[in-house]
Amino acid sequence: INAEYMGPKYPIIDGPMKAAGDDLVTLCETSFDKNLRKTTGISNPTILDLGRVRCPPALVELTQLQRNDDPSYYKGPSAKGFPNPGISCQHQPSDLSYCLTRMMDCCKPSAGWKDNIVSTLVVSGRKVVQPCTSDGYTRIDVQCGCVNCYC
Repeated sequence: INAEYMGPKYPIIDGPMKAAGDDLVTLCETSFDKNLRKTTGISNPTILDLGRVRCPPALVELTQLQRNDDPSYYKGPSAKGFPNPGISCQHQPSDLSYCLTRMMDCCKPSAGWKDNIVSTLVVSGRKVVQPCTSDGYTRIDVQCGCVNCYC
């Protein structure tokens, strides 16, 4: 930590994060410990294996999005093209194949827009991802409670 930097500490509103038992320093350190962030070279980790599995109940509760065709298993077969045949993320600079991208840009998630969801594949009442407020934890209930479902 750079003691000379005296700027604001983020997030400025951290009550919900602390209530969840999280803190930015620990979350950041964990991301480096798990090799999800690097200090040199490419910034996105390489995906080694990928498969469709049942969405955990905690994630369904958090996002309020649930598919009606979830498999019954939590560990399943690899998807087409996986396990990774040895291709590194950004082996060609403009190619994001096999890359795990992550960004917290405070934008509404793409699954939060009804036009990005196939309504016949989701459970009634869990059709749109619930975005969060700027604290990153407090959810905004937008289950089509506004004009034409565009919240």
